[in-house]
Amino acid sequence: MAALIRRTEFERAIHSVPSLIAAGILLLIADGVGGLISIGGMSWYQSSHLDPAGPRQLTQAQANALEWATSNEGKFAHNLMQWNQDLLSRDQNGQLVCAKDVKRLGVTLEIGASSRKASSGFCTLWTSPANQRQFVSKPRLP
Repeated sequence: MAALIRRTEFERAIHSVPSLIAAGILLLIADGVGGLISIGGMSWYQSSHLDPAGPRQLTQAQANALEWATSNEGKFAHNLMQWNQDLLSRDQNGQLVCAKDVKRLGVTLEIGASSRKASSGFCTLWTSPANQRQFVSKPRLP
């Protein structure tokens, strides 16, 4: 009787081996496909979000400049340059357009409590985007 039980267990184990091998192969295939998908996904992410030239070593000055550029102050400076592109351009003599406007309009700038007035060396610039500027409307003539 014991021999019959052992033989039945042996036959059951032999029939299980092919199933275990098939399951192992399917598991390896699934792992391989998952690995390929994750490698492809990472490659796509890196190519669309990172510098295509690869990682770079920045100098301390470059790192400081990057930190400033991404700060609120740096972002405002960037906006200020964009809002005033036409005013900060130079004419054929190399003079800033905004400085010529100051001279043409006769604008003076009083500096602090010293009551000194400057008539050149400064510009009037936009400090808000075009959609937030307010203009004085001219009265209509009848």
